[in-house]
Amino acid sequence: MNETVGQTAKEDISAPDSGDLFGPEEPFAADYYKLLLEQYKLYVDSSTKVSERRAAVQTFFLTANTLLATVYGLAAGKGSAPAIQQVDTAWQWLVPLAGLLLALSWFVLIGAYSALNSAKFKVICQLEQRLPVRMFDREWQIVLAKERGRYTLTQVERVIPLIFASFFAALMLRALAVI
Repeated sequence: MNETVGQTAKEDISAPDSGDLFGPEEPFAADYYKLLLEQYKLYVDSSTKVSERRAAVQTFFLTANTLLATVYGLAAGKGSAPAIQQVDTAWQWLVPLAGLLLALSWFVLIGAYSALNSAKFKVICQLEQRLPVRMFDREWQIVLAKERGRYTLTQVERVIPLIFASFFAALMLRALAVI
C-alpha cells in the first residue's frame, strides 16, 4: 500500500475531515455514485503512480551517489592513471560536494513524496466514506496497530541519503584540509 504508512504513526488518516471534498449530489442525480466510483479509481491509480515515481527517484539517487563514490575512489586510488593524479585537486572536493548536494536533495525529496502520499491516502480514505467497503481505511488501521513503536519506511529510507551525505562531507572536509 502506501510506503509512507506511519510517517506520522499517531495520525489517523481515516478521521472524518472531508472539508469541501464532496460536492452536491443534485446536479448528478442517479450518476453521482457511479461518478464517485470512477473518481475513486482514478485517484487510487494516481497514488500508485506517485509511489512508482518515488521508487524511480530512489533508484536514480542511489545510482548517482554510488557512481560519484566510485569515481572518487577510482580517481583517488593508488593505481589511478598518472594523468588523473596530475589533475588539479579541485576534483577532490568537487566530487564530494556534488555527492553531498545529491544526498541532501534526495533526503528532502523523500519527505516531499512522503507528504504527498500521506495526503493522497487521506483523500482516498475520505472517498471511501461514501463507498460500501473501506479497504484502504481498514488497511491503514491494521498497519497502524502493528507498527506502533517501529520505524516507518520513510524514516528508514532517509537513513540512506544521510549515510551518503556523511560520507561525502567527510571526503570533502578531508580534501579541504589537505589543500
